[in-house]
Amino acid sequence: MNPLRAPNAFGTPTNLRTPKFTSSRILVMDWVKCSPELYTGGKSVPVRSLRFQDEIGQWRRYRVCTIWNLEKLAFTRRPAKAKLVKDKQGSVGVVVSGSGSGFVKVGRSKAVQHTITTSLGAISKKARRVLLRQIDGEVSEHDGVMVVWER
Repeated sequence: MNPLRAPNAFGTPTNLRTPKFTSSRILVMDWVKCSPELYTGGKSVPVRSLRFQDEIGQWRRYRVCTIWNLEKLAFTRRPAKAKLVKDKQGSVGVVVSGSGSGFVKVGRSKAVQHTITTSLGAISKKARRVLLRQIDGEVSEHDGVMVVWER
């Protein structure tokens, strides 16, 4: 019996060493034009909070949710969704929108928006990791803002 293969509960051998990824994987993103200067692509991830600078320059985390009824502006349990967005120069950021074609509500403000375009540093590390797995790019930081350039 091969030491790399062991029988499972049904008696059929299973491979114990499955590769997590291949080194020859080529990442190609299909970018879709959403405005004259912006392209979106990839799958979306749920986002419950965003990091923004306040009036005095400190980074604060604000809750984000999806709202469908504009008369009731209370928070819902439905998170917003984030997707990659790229401009003509190749800089990659994030567009946050409401799930199910809803609106986005940020923090305690009574204003709601259809979409919010921001840098990748505004979302959580887990969501950022899922989004960045989809593209081949360089991560750099300019003036405290995370910027990704697609190769």
